[in-house]
Amino acid sequence: MAKAKSTHILVLMKSVISRHTFPAKRARQGDKLEVLKFDPYVQMNVLYREMKKIGNLKVKMGKYTHVVVTLKSILSQHKIKAIRLRYSNRLQVTKFDPHVQKHVLYKEEKKIVNFKP
Repeated sequence: MAKAKSTHILVLMKSVISRHTFPAKRARQGDKLEVLKFDPYVQMNVLYREMKKIGNLKVKMGKYTHVVVTLKSILSQHKIKAIRLRYSNRLQVTKFDPHVQKHVLYKEEKKIVNFKP
């Protein structure tokens, strides 16, 4: 069986004006990235260029690596969807709840759905 290869790679983007960097995902077969984005060091939109490859995005061939989970607010009935790794711990997130108009804790419900990224 052939070795599984991811279709995307992780690259490091660097501002042409300042030293600000950020990671980005691009297609494995694609050209080098160039992006206009806000640079917090100079407080304006500048050109970012791909500097180097950071790593591969691992894909297990034919396996479900992620799951879609439902998070429920502890103060109201508000629910949101999220994606997490299949074998990671349960999610708990603090997020703004529009029903109670403040930030509250959201906890993961038991029901999960398989997901291939």
